[in-house]
Amino acid sequence: MVILSNSQDPTKNGFVDFLQNYGIFLAIGVAVIVLGAVVAVLLLQRNKKEVAPKKEYSSNEVFDALGGKENVLSHSIAGSRISLTLSNYENIDEKKLNELGVSSIIKMSNKITLVVKDDPNSFYKMFN
Repeated sequence: MVILSNSQDPTKNGFVDFLQNYGIFLAIGVAVIVLGAVVAVLLLQRNKKEVAPKKEYSSNEVFDALGGKENVLSHSIAGSRISLTLSNYENIDEKKLNELGVSSIIKMSNKITLVVKDDPNSFYKMFN
């Protein structure tokens, strides 16, 4: 048990005795924590994924996968989602869209939503 004293006499101070007896263990503990933190930071920096280069999308390929340019009636973007209104939803080539970078396709009664996670803005630019 450690007793802290208000005495000015260092020989009667329990805290000084505690440090004399256990100071080396405290120092080793702090050193281990600091070393662990440094190793963790180095490992995190080493394992960081490199930023993937922006993909170049061919508008012809995308429009072909959507059934042609004339099949796209309207379009809008919100984050990673591109909403499209098409004249014929049966002309969509989902496999080709997935190859072009569309991670998922959400079909609704009056529109279709393409989720593009890599670079949705570059993908959307070809609709303008």
